[in-house]
Amino acid sequence: MQTKAFFLQALTPVHPGTGQVSGSVIDLPVAREAATGFPLIPASSLKGVLRDGRTDEAANKVFGSPEQMGELTLTDARLLLLPVRSYAGTFALITCPLVLQRWRRDAEALGLSLELPQPSITGEEVLAGSAIQYNHQVILEDIDLRVKGSSEALAKAISGLLFGKEEQGLMERLALVSNDVFSYFCQTGLEVIARVRLESASKTVASGALWYEEAVPAEAVFSCFAIAKDAAHFAELHRRPYLQIGGRGQRGARFAAGAGGGIAMPQTRSQKDMKRALELVSSLEQADPELRRIYGGLCHSFPVMVLQSGLCQAVAFSADKASGEGPRARAHQKLLEHLGAILEVEGDLLAYLHEAPTTAYMHHTRRVLGAWVYFKRFARSVLKVEAGGDDEGR
Repeated sequence: MQTKAFFLQALTPVHPGTGQVSGSVIDLPVAREAATGFPLIPASSLKGVLRDGRTDEAANKVFGSPEQMGELTLTDARLLLLPVRSYAGTFALITCPLVLQRWRRDAEALGLSLELPQPSITGEEVLAGSAIQYNHQVILEDIDLRVKGSSEALAKAISGLLFGKEEQGLMERLALVSNDVFSYFCQTGLEVIARVRLESASKTVASGALWYEEAVPAEAVFSCFAIAKDAAHFAELHRRPYLQIGGRGQRGARFAAGAGGGIAMPQTRSQKDMKRALELVSSLEQADPELRRIYGGLCHSFPVMVLQSGLCQAVAFSADKASGEGPRARAHQKLLEHLGAILEVEGDLLAYLHEAPTTAYMHHTRRVLGAWVYFKRFARSVLKVEAGGDDEGR
């Protein structure tokens, strides 16, 4: 068997979708690894795109058919480099030790050798290229990281494997961050795109026909491996210089429940979030209709603001709107009150977030995004407010 490393660089935002998922604040999220939460492109999507609808005998031999197994096998394309907005240098290309360790392990298992440095990074440290450093820091979105050293050696190694030469953009922009920081940006650093459905007659937006779609940003790099009986089959990987990827599938979930021995099992965080969200949203069920409508719209739009601007800016936006009078101000006041209840913060939430250490801030962001799945659901079922209302996000 022959093995070849294969890389994909996104020229536009990529949506390797999963269909609608009930456990996400985004209506159409990207496909992710179950254990890590890192975005991926499923091997079946890659193979289908490379096959390009061909059903001739040669295509059946390479890609397979119902009667025979194909001679070319692909692994899932895993995220290798993720672009993230940077205060200096426009954007950084980040990776982490876990991603590099898995990449090296998989290559060695398939008989390939990857000569990569193995630096150690933890907490708020970063190895960074020259273009993205500012005052001995790398500022990514709303996260400040302390420069531990240069990423030049690692950038040279990765650039040689990807491009066969020292690619200037990668040399200047590569950042090796901790596993926790990389995981955080895999959840909060992807593009969120608003989509609408138009009425065919009036060409205006249909009522409630707004949804949000997640995409991996342009410039991201994925890595995968191709395995073939004949090295000639690798020509299929380069038959076209560009590939259009973005298929959609369906994903479900199963729940298991059990009891025995009279033992009280602890509740999961999701169970607690669901119960608390139901209590908080239901407390507004008999409120003024205008307040319910505006608050319900905020339940739909707030997690999108968090993903696009960060938790601090989203909370600051609501704090500003809450300073006035009327239903809109009261709706934002309730939103801040409910955020504080979820995060178990009393007093000034914005001041608390400003002072929170980076690790705690990342945890709070994930906590809010996880809980807000239920606020969106109960805004629909309890308050009868659908996404796409006139006041959403205002």
